[in-house]
Amino acid sequence: MFVKEVNKFSLFSFIGFVAITLISLVAAWQTDLYYLMGIPAVILVGMLAFLNIKNVFYLLLFTIPCSIEYSFSSTLATDIPTEPLIIGLMICFFVLLAFKPEYFNIQFFKHPIILLIGIQFCWVVFASIYSIDPIMSSKYLLAKVWYLCAFIGMGSLFLRTEKDIRSFFWYIYVPLTILIIISVIRFIPLGFAFDSVNKTMTPYFRNKVIYGTFMSTFLPFIFAATHWYEKGTFKRGILQFSKLFYIVAIYFTYTRACILSLLACVAFYFIIKYKKVKISLLAAIVLLLSLMAYLVHDNKFMDYSPSFLKTIYHDNYEDHLTSTVSFEDASSMERIFMWIGGAYYFLESPVVGNGPNTFFPNYKHYTVNSFKTYLSENDEHLTIHNYFLLILIEQGIIGILIFSLLIVVFLLYAEKYYHLATDAYNKNLLLAVALSFICILVNCTLSDLLETDKIGSLYFLNFAIFVNVLLVLSKSHTHRTDII
Repeated sequence: MFVKEVNKFSLFSFIGFVAITLISLVAAWQTDLYYLMGIPAVILVGMLAFLNIKNVFYLLLFTIPCSIEYSFSSTLATDIPTEPLIIGLMICFFVLLAFKPEYFNIQFFKHPIILLIGIQFCWVVFASIYSIDPIMSSKYLLAKVWYLCAFIGMGSLFLRTEKDIRSFFWYIYVPLTILIIISVIRFIPLGFAFDSVNKTMTPYFRNKVIYGTFMSTFLPFIFAATHWYEKGTFKRGILQFSKLFYIVAIYFTYTRACILSLLACVAFYFIIKYKKVKISLLAAIVLLLSLMAYLVHDNKFMDYSPSFLKTIYHDNYEDHLTSTVSFEDASSMERIFMWIGGAYYFLESPVVGNGPNTFFPNYKHYTVNSFKTYLSENDEHLTIHNYFLLILIEQGIIGILIFSLLIVVFLLYAEKYYHLATDAYNKNLLLAVALSFICILVNCTLSDLLETDKIGSLYFLNFAIFVNVLLVLSKSHTHRTDII
């Protein structure tokens, strides 16, 4: 009798789902609101979450490389299907927190790194309240909430064990590698031409910067995963080949910051191996402050203003690099044009900042015409091309100090626990997370990437994996494991 009832319920469920699907398709066709076709998918994901939330988390990981940007209007766009999944996981996070708080490890949320992320978020709330455009800042704040809940909150649950980490790796590696293969194949008939690179990865990646940054940020995990399998096995062979394949694919994005980030990874490997993180951080701070003092003194930066007619976008990679050094590359000089305007805009509210998500509508009032290029109209509504400057402008000195402290603490913990780890698995995983983090930081010096679903997701997932590994390692060491 019970079996008959179950079969009857399954039959009615199937008929109901088919009916909803047909209605959605017809409604989308009749109204031209094509997103209505996603209703059946939402129902399926909801059922999946009801049965096992972890499967939804893995589904999100799988869709991150192949998400596409969909615009509902000129002012409203989202990433499909990642953003709906992220919002769904945020809701699941709050439900679990309310009804099953014992699922979460309180030590995870008490860790200094997670506390700093919490402090950073609190400051974003404060900066949004005093924003020059509270509505725009509230949109940024809302997006930050669901990213933190989905990737750090749920990541604290689902990225704990070695099995979890392997699942994380393969769920991203498989779709990403397939997309890279497709992109390379599409690039072949174009002769790997520098001026055609952006045509090869659409619609899954908005441009070569996000495409290259995603690859370079994920590459350290391939190096770590190679050690999970015995020599001579199929998986190890595939991963060994993938190392070279990813590096070649990154080169053919012709993205300077991505190539520079790989070189930075090599340098940081030796820095962490020989315990030179503290001295390297100190040297970087001194170098940065010295450069700023040099450029600001007597308005020295004005000596590097470009010639409008000579500053062009080159269609050859070698010319592109040469013009970058000689300050005649349009994309590079446009960055400087924005940076100078951003610096003057920062002076309007140096301590609290002007508010998150307020740079684009306002920066042009503060730019210096001597650095203007033919790209300065900024029809794509791009921001400042430097995430550190963006935080300084929008969240003020306090905001950049909190972010800098987070970076310093993260790198010091990476060095400390890399040498405390005795097993190869945790040692390689810590190194992979640290190098992935370095890649993101280097790329953020020339782009604003942490608010995108592809790079922002890896950024926060790195924190979740990192802290979970630290908690495991701290249990196996009774002596002091502080970073000072």
